Amino acid sequence: MKKILYVSGSKFPLAGLAGAIHSGSLPAGKEPAVSALWSLPFMKLNKNNEGEIISLGEDEQGNKIFALSIKGDRALINRLIDSFISIYQRAPEELYMVDIKFRENYLLRAGQILCRSVILTPLGRTIVLAGVKKIFDSLNQLVHEQKQGKGKLP
Repeated sequence: MKKILYVSGSKFPLAGLAGAIHSGSLPAGKEPAVSALWSLPFMKLNKNNEGEIISLGEDEQGNKIFALSIKGDRALINRLIDSFISIYQRAPEELYMVDIKFRENYLLRAGQILCRSVILTPLGRTIVLAGVKKIFDSLNQLVHEQKQGKGKLP
């Protein structure tokens, strides 16, 4: 059993979406239902969950799936996680990091900002949904490659 950590350098929880697809919380290959999307714990966009590692359950092989969205230097994040693996004397192959290489689109960012206001939350959610639809195929492809072993895992 491995631990798979999806990491994105974005304030929007793209890593969480990819991890939710991997764990089966969101459907692979098709756009998620609105209710399924908004029921995910990391989609509370009025809070700042950036920098928190989120547990997203297990995949079909029993691998534990996690997500981390944090703005900043990705190399620093990699070194930090490698340091923790070394400190806690874990085997490096126990944890695979999957880099979400693309950034949030302007719809995701704008919707996230609007969701911080109680009055503008419905508009923000509509805009976020349009942004998720725009990027969902790319996330699906990335997750599919990881599950098939074709993705690049460090």
